[in-house]
Amino acid sequence: EEVGDVMAFPDLVDIRNRVRSLMDEDSNSMFLTDAILNRFINDGERDIAIKTGCIENIDSVTTTASSRLVQFSGHKIKYMEYVPPSGSRLGVQKITLKHLGRVPVNGSIPQYWCQFGGNAVIHPIPDSAYTLYIYVSDYPHTEMSEDTDEPTIPSAYHEDIVQFVSEYERIFLT
Repeated sequence: EEVGDVMAFPDLVDIRNRVRSLMDEDSNSMFLTDAILNRFINDGERDIAIKTGCIENIDSVTTTASSRLVQFSGHKIKYMEYVPPSGSRLGVQKITLKHLGRVPVNGSIPQYWCQFGGNAVIHPIPDSAYTLYIYVSDYPHTEMSEDTDEPTIPSAYHEDIVQFVSEYERIFLT
């Protein structure tokens, strides 16, 4: 259902219907089956989430002594904080891999980080277990499959899913 040009509370059925309407297809189409549309819709939601960073989480992780690498869940690290046993949290500065070991440090607490795949690389090398808050941009962890499932991304991006799917189909299926 639409309110003006903005979709209101879309679920998977609403999104499929909107795409079919834009593509001049009906719900009995053998070309655009529900399974195909669901796959494209989930691909679109994931693509939008990754490109916009609109899904955010905070991971609480702990370093391991003598290891620079700390695994996190998510797509991309946006910010990191060191959480001391007492007192205020401290920001950990982002650097590039080429700067590891080349930036001045003061003590042994985590002061710098960079991302390498699904790991945060910490500098200096931790000498103990330290707690870090890692602010990450994420992607949907579950795919929509039931007709009543709704997108995880914020509602401001829901119409973008429809546009993604309709353009994807025009490019790859025609």
